[in-house]
Amino acid sequence: MQQVSQTPPTPVALGEFVAWDDCEAAPPEPPQALSSPELLSPPSDADELTVEVAHRLSFGQRRVSMAEMAALIGQYGYRFDRTSDCRSRTRVISGPMAGHGYSALSLRPVQQDNGIGWCSIDARRDANFHALQALRSTVFAVSRGAIADW
Repeated sequence: MQQVSQTPPTPVALGEFVAWDDCEAAPPEPPQALSSPELLSPPSDADELTVEVAHRLSFGQRRVSMAEMAALIGQYGYRFDRTSDCRSRTRVISGPMAGHGYSALSLRPVQQDNGIGWCSIDARRDANFHALQALRSTVFAVSRGAIADW
Protein backbone atom coordinates (compact mmCIF):
# COMPACT_ATOMS: atom_id res chain seq x y z
CA MET A 1 0.00 0.00 0.00
CA GLN A 2 1.31 3.46 -0.94
CA GLN A 3 1.90 5.97 1.87
CA VAL A 4 0.14 9.34 1.63
CA SER A 5 1.98 12.44 2.85
CA GLN A 6 0.38 14.10 5.87
CA THR A 7 1.89 17.54 5.15
CA PRO A 8 -0.07 19.94 2.95
CA PRO A 9 1.43 20.98 -0.39
CA THR A 10 3.49 24.17 -0.42
CA PRO A 11 3.35 26.88 -3.09
CA VAL A 12 6.27 27.18 -5.51
CA ALA A 13 6.88 30.43 -7.39
CA LEU A 14 7.15 29.99 -11.16
CA GLY A 15 7.78 33.46 -12.56
CA GLU A 16 4.64 35.44 -11.86
CA PHE A 17 2.59 32.28 -11.25
CA VAL A 18 2.42 30.10 -8.17
CA ALA A 19 2.19 26.34 -8.53
CA TRP A 20 1.43 23.87 -5.76
CA ASP A 21 3.91 21.06 -5.37
CA ASP A 22 4.53 18.38 -2.79
CA CYS A 23 8.25 19.18 -2.65
CA GLU A 24 9.85 20.99 0.27
CA ALA A 25 10.22 24.41 -1.38
CA ALA A 26 10.12 27.66 0.55
CA PRO A 27 6.99 29.78 0.01
CA PRO A 28 7.49 32.97 -1.99
CA GLU A 29 8.23 36.18 -0.14
CA PRO A 30 5.10 38.16 0.74
CA PRO A 31 4.60 41.37 -1.26
CA GLN A 32 5.80 44.59 0.29
CA ALA A 33 3.14 46.74 1.93
CA LEU A 34 1.80 49.52 -0.25
CA SER A 35 2.27 52.93 1.27
CA SER A 36 1.08 55.30 -1.45
CA PRO A 37 -1.41 57.82 0.03
CA GLU A 38 -3.77 57.30 -2.95
CA LEU A 39 -3.93 53.57 -2.25
CA LEU A 40 -4.43 54.01 1.48
CA SER A 41 -7.36 56.39 1.07
CA PRO A 42 -9.33 55.68 -2.09
CA PRO A 43 -11.42 58.53 -3.48
CA SER A 44 -14.99 58.80 -2.29
CA ASP A 45 -17.93 58.04 -4.57
CA ALA A 46 -18.62 61.78 -4.81
CA ASP A 47 -15.02 62.47 -5.92
CA GLU A 48 -15.17 59.72 -8.54
CA LEU A 49 -18.51 61.00 -9.81
CA THR A 50 -17.06 64.52 -10.12
CA VAL A 51 -14.07 63.17 -12.07
CA GLU A 52 -16.30 61.17 -14.42
CA VAL A 53 -18.66 64.11 -15.06
CA ALA A 54 -15.69 66.37 -15.84
CA HIS A 55 -14.20 63.70 -18.12
CA ARG A 56 -17.44 63.31 -20.10
CA LEU A 57 -17.87 67.08 -20.41
CA SER A 58 -14.24 67.39 -21.62
CA PHE A 59 -14.93 65.33 -24.74
CA GLY A 60 -18.19 67.03 -25.62
CA GLN A 61 -20.92 65.09 -23.88
CA ARG A 62 -23.76 67.17 -22.47
CA ARG A 63 -25.20 66.68 -18.99
CA VAL A 64 -29.01 66.70 -18.93
CA SER A 65 -31.65 65.86 -16.34
CA MET A 66 -33.36 62.47 -16.36
CA ALA A 67 -36.56 64.16 -17.58
CA GLU A 68 -34.65 65.84 -20.44
CA MET A 69 -33.06 62.53 -21.40
CA ALA A 70 -36.49 60.86 -21.48
CA ALA A 71 -37.84 63.71 -23.62
CA LEU A 72 -34.88 63.45 -26.00
CA ILE A 73 -35.38 59.75 -26.68
CA GLY A 74 -39.13 60.34 -26.85
CA GLN A 75 -38.56 62.50 -29.94
CA TYR A 76 -37.35 59.36 -31.71
CA GLY A 77 -40.19 57.08 -30.58
CA TYR A 78 -38.53 55.52 -27.53
CA ARG A 79 -39.08 55.56 -23.77
CA PHE A 80 -37.11 54.15 -20.85
CA ASP A 81 -38.33 50.87 -19.34
CA ARG A 82 -37.48 51.77 -15.75
CA THR A 83 -38.25 48.24 -14.51
CA SER A 84 -34.97 47.23 -16.16
CA ASP A 85 -32.75 49.84 -14.45
CA CYS A 86 -29.41 48.35 -13.47
CA ARG A 87 -27.24 50.04 -10.84
CA SER A 88 -23.64 48.93 -10.85
CA ARG A 89 -20.07 49.95 -10.29
CA THR A 90 -17.98 50.49 -13.42
CA ARG A 91 -14.22 50.35 -13.77
CA VAL A 92 -12.33 51.76 -16.75
CA ILE A 93 -9.86 49.12 -17.94
CA SER A 94 -7.75 50.97 -20.51
CA GLY A 95 -6.63 54.41 -21.61
CA PRO A 96 -5.77 57.44 -19.50
CA MET A 97 -8.68 56.79 -17.10
CA ALA A 98 -7.70 53.14 -16.47
CA GLY A 99 -8.47 52.11 -12.91
CA HIS A 100 -10.99 54.89 -12.42
CA GLY A 101 -14.47 53.78 -11.38
CA TYR A 102 -17.84 55.31 -10.68
CA SER A 103 -21.42 54.38 -9.84
CA ALA A 104 -23.53 53.81 -12.93
CA LEU A 105 -27.19 53.50 -13.77
CA SER A 106 -27.81 51.61 -17.01
CA LEU A 107 -31.14 52.42 -18.64
CA ARG A 108 -33.10 50.42 -21.21
CA PRO A 109 -34.75 52.32 -24.05
CA VAL A 110 -37.72 50.53 -25.62
CA GLN A 111 -39.86 51.39 -28.62
CA GLN A 112 -42.91 53.37 -27.47
CA ASP A 113 -45.40 51.55 -29.65
CA ASN A 114 -44.58 47.95 -28.76
CA GLY A 115 -42.08 47.93 -25.86
CA ILE A 116 -39.38 46.07 -27.79
CA GLY A 117 -35.90 46.92 -26.49
CA TRP A 118 -33.89 49.22 -28.73
CA CYS A 119 -31.13 46.65 -29.23
CA SER A 120 -33.38 43.61 -29.64
CA ILE A 121 -32.94 41.64 -32.83
CA ASP A 122 -36.60 42.41 -33.56
CA ALA A 123 -36.25 46.18 -33.09
CA ARG A 124 -36.61 48.59 -35.98
CA ARG A 125 -33.41 49.79 -37.64
CA ASP A 126 -34.80 53.00 -39.11
CA ALA A 127 -33.51 56.59 -39.01
CA ASN A 128 -34.86 57.01 -35.45
CA PHE A 129 -32.83 54.02 -34.30
CA HIS A 130 -29.67 55.52 -35.76
CA ALA A 131 -30.50 58.90 -34.19
CA LEU A 132 -30.89 57.17 -30.81
CA GLN A 133 -27.48 55.54 -31.28
CA ALA A 134 -25.92 58.93 -32.03
CA LEU A 135 -27.67 60.51 -29.03
CA ARG A 136 -26.24 57.80 -26.79
CA SER A 137 -22.71 59.16 -27.15
CA THR A 138 -23.66 62.81 -26.65
CA VAL A 139 -25.75 62.98 -23.44
CA PHE A 140 -25.74 61.60 -19.91
CA ALA A 141 -27.52 62.35 -16.65
CA VAL A 142 -26.70 62.02 -12.97
CA SER A 143 -29.30 60.26 -10.85
CA ARG A 144 -28.90 59.66 -7.13
CA GLY A 145 -25.10 59.68 -7.29
CA ALA A 146 -24.74 57.60 -10.47
CA ILE A 147 -23.99 58.34 -14.12
CA ALA A 148 -27.13 57.39 -16.07
CA ASP A 149 -26.90 56.34 -19.71
CA TRP A 150 -27.69 53.38 -21.95
